[in-house]
Amino acid sequence: MHQPESLTASAVTLLHGGVANSTWLVELADGGQVAVKGGHGTPPGLFRAEAEGLAALRDIGGLRTPEVIGVSDTSLTLQALNPRPPGDNRFWEEARHTVAGLHSHTSARFGWHRDGWLGRLVQRNTWDTDGHRFFAEHRHRRRSPGRLQPSRHPGQVHSFGHAIATQ
Repeated sequence: MHQPESLTASAVTLLHGGVANSTWLVELADGGQVAVKGGHGTPPGLFRAEAEGLAALRDIGGLRTPEVIGVSDTSLTLQALNPRPPGDNRFWEEARHTVAGLHSHTSARFGWHRDGWLGRLVQRNTWDTDGHRFFAEHRHRRRSPGRLQPSRHPGQVHSFGHAIATQ
């Protein structure tokens, strides 16, 4: 685990649920907390692309997005957010509307100025003027059986995804 030199850790806890990298909750000597993502064999530029994507989401607004505290080729240090969503359905209802709102932004083209990653798989983001074609070519068709691990919570993710799609 690599963290910015200006941070002094007093305790480190491995968090669970990641697929491509490990994530730790780091208690800082000053009483604050950060989340640090890292892993062996991480493709160069993965964390820098993730930091850039988080900044873009933060600029759009609506979805609570962690502040990037530090980024390197081997790790990403983020503001620690609530690690567990509340147990009530209100959280998921608000999240559904927020994600639907993010997808309501329009543009003359679809994609991104650089490729990124889905886990450790390259995610192509070549610009396209047709959103349906972009999704079919760069999101749907690229997923061949066996390349992605199934969700640990398939019912919840399916319900959340279905709820967003039906907005």
